[in-house]
Amino acid sequence: MAECKAYGCTNNKRRNRGKHFFCVPRPIDSTRLELAKRWLHNIGTSYTIQTFPFGRNSVVCEDHFKPTCYKRNLQAELLGTKPLCRLKADAVPTEFGHKKSVPPTPITTKMESFVPCANINIS
Repeated sequence: MAECKAYGCTNNKRRNRGKHFFCVPRPIDSTRLELAKRWLHNIGTSYTIQTFPFGRNSVVCEDHFKPTCYKRNLQAELLGTKPLCRLKADAVPTEFGHKKSVPPTPITTKMESFVPCANINIS
């Protein structure tokens, strides 16, 4: 099921049928790699390019985009119909009701957490 990947957002395609959802861009070239990194940073999760599950169910809902992120649909404006929601090529989600990012959990190894005992005299 496609659920919004933004931290703290619970919108999904089943419950929110009238809402638009946009796939996180796949990093297929250097331009899209930078765009994907910006999306992942902004959605506030601890995902990286290597760990994010790119695909059709990895989406961000329309609530996280400013109106300036969408392409104008002049035909819909002139006819007074509902416009198609299409993002501009450089659009990045920026509207969130949570803190900017979630700090990743540090991973320690056994050796890093090992504290040697100093000056122990065994007699």
